[in-house]
Amino acid sequence: MPILTDEQWLILAAILVTVAIILVIVTIVRRYVRVPPDQALIVYGRRSKQVDPTQPGRTSSQGFRIVKGGGTFVLPVFESIKFLSLETNTIEIRVPEVITKEGVPLTVEGVAQVKVRGDDVSIRTAAEQILSKTEDEVRFIIQKTLEGHIRGVCAQMTVEDINANRDELSQKIQTSVGPDMDAMGMHMIVFVIRDIRDEVGYLSALGKKRTAEVKKDAEVGEALAMREQTIRVAQANKDGEIGKAEAARDQTILVAQAYRDGAVEKAKRDAEIAEAEKERDIKIAMYAAEVKKQQAARDLAYDIQQSIVKQTLVKEQVQVEIEERRKQVELQEQEIAKQEKALIAEKVIPAQRQADANVALAEGEAKKMQALAEGEKKKMALTGEGEAAKIRAIAEAEAYRIRVTGEAEAAKVLAIGTAEAEAMKKKAEAWRQYGDAAKAQMIIDKLPELASAMAKPLENTEKIILMGSEGGMALVSTTAKALSALPPIVESLTGISLPDLIKGAKDIATAAATKGAEEIAESRKSGYVPISNQTLTQTVKIPKP
Repeated sequence: MPILTDEQWLILAAILVTVAIILVIVTIVRRYVRVPPDQALIVYGRRSKQVDPTQPGRTSSQGFRIVKGGGTFVLPVFESIKFLSLETNTIEIRVPEVITKEGVPLTVEGVAQVKVRGDDVSIRTAAEQILSKTEDEVRFIIQKTLEGHIRGVCAQMTVEDINANRDELSQKIQTSVGPDMDAMGMHMIVFVIRDIRDEVGYLSALGKKRTAEVKKDAEVGEALAMREQTIRVAQANKDGEIGKAEAARDQTILVAQAYRDGAVEKAKRDAEIAEAEKERDIKIAMYAAEVKKQQAARDLAYDIQQSIVKQTLVKEQVQVEIEERRKQVELQEQEIAKQEKALIAEKVIPAQRQADANVALAEGEAKKMQALAEGEKKKMALTGEGEAAKIRAIAEAEAYRIRVTGEAEAAKVLAIGTAEAEAMKKKAEAWRQYGDAAKAQMIIDKLPELASAMAKPLENTEKIILMGSEGGMALVSTTAKALSALPPIVESLTGISLPDLIKGAKDIATAAATKGAEEIAESRKSGYVPISNQTLTQTVKIPKP
């Protein structure tokens, strides 16, 4: 066996001491018991000297000790512990066939609140009697103890007292059971009767009897009350009539006195009001007279001034109107002279242009005269004569515009009608004279429209691609071919051969040109002026001045 060195012995001793200390600490921790305030700890197993609670100042040797709240160390091996509950327990009890003083059996139900007292004597007593018992066993002991006292107390009371004085019954039971509870270290906090019943119907019969008595007393009391009420009502009615008569008398006296005082006061007020109204009317009349006087003076001055202004305005207006009328007459004379010269110079297109110019000029003159009339209206707004002059000027301007416009329109229509009639006459004569040439001319005029219709489908074409070796000449060749197809189309539609028609019309055109030249020369000699209208020649005779 190896021999330990001193150092090794020291280490071993330190380890053992440490283990011992740890064991002591663990033992202390595990054996230290904490006690809640609603419980009492009974530590037993080792006798110790304690103060005797029944005899203060003396100690006695006991085999257990009591700890309330806080904590204590319980020696291992030597001591053991048990807890005693200090909580309040609710005990419900039902006692059947409780015999009362008259021998009537009842069933009594109640609720009791019971707990162990908190003093050391009661805890010691309870520990000696119920520490090892279960909660149900303790509840059974309390119920049986309480049942015996309920029977004993009820046997000394009548059914009427038990049913009517339940608080007294509860107090007697609580007083009766008190010594027994003290003997077990307990205390009954409260006991309440919850219900009292009987199986023989005694309480029901008692209630019916009492109900009948109460009803009888109620009817008697009601009759007495009705009689008393009738007497009081009659007395009150009598007093009311007397008081009403006295009140009516007093009211009549007071009303008469009030009417008298009111009439006097009213007469005074009416006199004061009449005097005040008289003074007010005098002042109003004086003020009105002064106002009318001043108003008359202002009106007279205003009328005089207005008359002067009106006369001045009328004079100025007359002068302005005379001047305007003179200018208008001069303008009209000049315009008429121009129109006569224009109408003598031309009849168709010049007449139309001159008519349009005359209409525009007339409208311009009318607007000018209307504007002048509007301006004069502002000047003559204060008088009726100015308004009449405005209306007259507007009417004359409008009449002049309508007359000139009508004359121009009539001249235009006459000239156009004459020219159109002459043109139609010449056109018919030309158709008869030229025959095929006219047809050729008409067909030739329609050829562009026909070619346009043929090219219509190509309007929306964005791009043309020419295929072949001709290059750009392909489009020219295609167009020429399309145009060369027009004569056959015309011949198929009208039955007229366009080449033959043009060839035959050539000789007719030559002869017509010769004849036309002769007519023009003749017309110049006789005073006719030739006017060109497309392919036809129209002449309008203008009388020499």
